[in-house]
Amino acid sequence: MYQLLIHGDFRSMRSSALAVSQRLPVNLLRMGLDKTEGANGRKALSSTTHNELVAFLFDNRFPILLLTLALNLVAMVAAVEIGGPFMTILAVAAAGVGAARISIVFIYHRGASGRDVRSWERLYAVGSFLFAAIVSLTCALILMTGDRSLHLMAVGLLYAYAAGITARLSVRPWICNPCLLIAALPPIFAMVIQGEPDYLALATLTLIMLVAALETVSHIHIHIVRSLESHQRLAELAQSDQLTRLPNRLVLETHLSRALERRHEGALLAVHFLDLDRFKDANDRFGHGVGDAVLKTVAARLRGLVREDDLVARFGGDEFVIVQGDLRQVEEAGLLAIRIVKSLEEPIAIEGRIVAIGATVGVAVAPLDADKPRALIEKADAALYAAKRRRRGTVAFASEEVPVAAA
Repeated sequence: MYQLLIHGDFRSMRSSALAVSQRLPVNLLRMGLDKTEGANGRKALSSTTHNELVAFLFDNRFPILLLTLALNLVAMVAAVEIGGPFMTILAVAAAGVGAARISIVFIYHRGASGRDVRSWERLYAVGSFLFAAIVSLTCALILMTGDRSLHLMAVGLLYAYAAGITARLSVRPWICNPCLLIAALPPIFAMVIQGEPDYLALATLTLIMLVAALETVSHIHIHIVRSLESHQRLAELAQSDQLTRLPNRLVLETHLSRALERRHEGALLAVHFLDLDRFKDANDRFGHGVGDAVLKTVAARLRGLVREDDLVARFGGDEFVIVQGDLRQVEEAGLLAIRIVKSLEEPIAIEGRIVAIGATVGVAVAPLDADKPRALIEKADAALYAAKRRRRGTVAFASEEVPVAAA
């Protein structure tokens, strides 16, 4: 390529390069932004994934400081060598924007603002675009002078900046790609209008590196999103029952512990431990497929009986636990327990078969019976088996002071 530049028609090459550079912004912007959201085409990111990606943006203040110092150094050297106030203004602007960006990161970590995640992301983007513009102006103006030693500093700054943001901002391509384009295209144009073979070669090399950077951003973003989504799926599987999609024991104990900590003075909290009656008979008679469908139906019925803040969890097998909070009287727990028994007495129609089961419920109330999660669950379990010994399809409370509820 370099020999072609040396022996070719410089004027025609220069005019062609100028024409290409004028078309670059639209074409490269389209290339850089078409592959940004989600790991599969344009699939929207989940709120959890989006929040984690934005958190990555604010994860490291040190690179912002180093880039600000590097830009100030180059701009101040250029101001001394070239003269005139413009480079000094750019140096001051770089220092101001860099300081503002670092301050935003500090404020984000201190949680001193009520802004939502998208507002933080937009604020970060504005600072990034302004900084990219200052890098671009500084490098382009230096490259339009005749000082080749300054040109080396400008090209070094441009490449260091591009490498840095490709590594750090690939998590949000809609910020990273415009920054790359803003920073690189004016300096490429400045290289082209120099008209010399080595500068045309450098412009071509920089353009190639720009395209490679945009593709790298897309590649990194896709793999980070896939990794986050896989991690989230594993976390969900670890915290939920795969059959009924109800929370499992781990979530139950965590929720119960938090509910006890947040319990208002004088308020009660009830743990309902229920076991399905005649489920084993139905499972043996109709098969595991019907048994699984019964468990799913039970889960759906239980979810329909509780409030939004209450928790329904599958404890294991045909056992379920409900955490009922913010009670003023023990009788409220009794009313829910009776509704549970009545609801599960209703026959379940599955694949043309009518399956009749039922439920027995044991109830423990905090702080009357216990004030620790495991102790409450154990007391509710003990009450359940006490109820079963009397008669299935009934409700029993752990506390002797509370009468057995009639179903």
